[in-house]
Amino acid sequence: MKGLPDCAPPSGWVATSGMVLAREGHTATNTWSATGRTTGSRMQHRAVALSDGQVLEVAGTRTPDAVSAERYDPGTGTWRAVPMNQSRGRPAVARLADGRVLVVGGTASGAYLSSAELYTP
Repeated sequence: MKGLPDCAPPSGWVATSGMVLAREGHTATNTWSATGRTTGSRMQHRAVALSDGQVLEVAGTRTPDAVSAERYDPGTGTWRAVPMNQSRGRPAVARLADGRVLVVGGTASGAYLSSAELYTP
């Protein structure tokens, strides 16, 4: 997408408080509509656009800690849980050239993490 980094979700998807909002039509309409609910609310999470047009929302904090990710399908408006190895708040996330997603660092229980994990779509 022109002007958006590779890690930006497509078409203006934004995750917030257990709901994802989708931009309707093209950006010229400047409108939003509700879509499928996530499996739980999160904060300090990250989202990355996958090569198939879906969105992966990873990590974040919630009560209890989120040791999971969620994959959003904009075609159906549905979310599905994807397990992670560790709870992470504010990790760095990057989609790699081969389509996998690298999740690095972040925080857990007030401590900084030096670990990383890979998600293979």
